Amino acid sequence: MSALEERVLREVEELHAFFEGWLSGALPKDRGVFARLEEALVPEFEMVVPSGEELGRDVLLKSLWDGHAKSEGLLIRIESCRVLWCDEAGTCLARYEEVHQGPRASRRVSTALFRARGSDRALAWVHVHETWHSDAEITG
Repeated sequence: MSALEERVLREVEELHAFFEGWLSGALPKDRGVFARLEEALVPEFEMVVPSGEELGRDVLLKSLWDGHAKSEGLLIRIESCRVLWCDEAGTCLARYEEVHQGPRASRRVSTALFRARGSDRALAWVHVHETWHSDAEITG
C-alpha cells in the first residue's frame, strides 16, 4: 500500500472520529475545533446523502454546526475501508462502510473522492456519495 493510500484510510478514520465527537458532544462547540472539518472540505465540496439529496459544503457545514451534541451516545465505526483508485497527481477514490450505533443506528456505504493539495499535500474531501447498506438497520 502506498503512503498516499495509507493517508486516505487514516483521513477517513480521523474525520469520522471528529463527527462522532462533535455530534455526541464529546468535543466542545468551538470554532477552532470545527475548523478541522472546514479545512478538510474543498470549497466546491458536494455530498449525496442516502435519500438522494445533494448537499453543498455550506449547507453541510451549517447542519453539522447546528447538530453539535444532538446525538448523545453516538458511536461511528468505519469498516471495509479501501482505496479503489489513485493517480499520480494525488487524487484518490475510496469506499467504506459507516456504522452508526446509538440513538439512530444505521449502516451506509460511502464512496469518497479526495485530492491532495497545498505544499504539505494534505488530503481534501471533494465529493462523498452515501447509500444505505442492504443491512441498514443496526442494533446496539
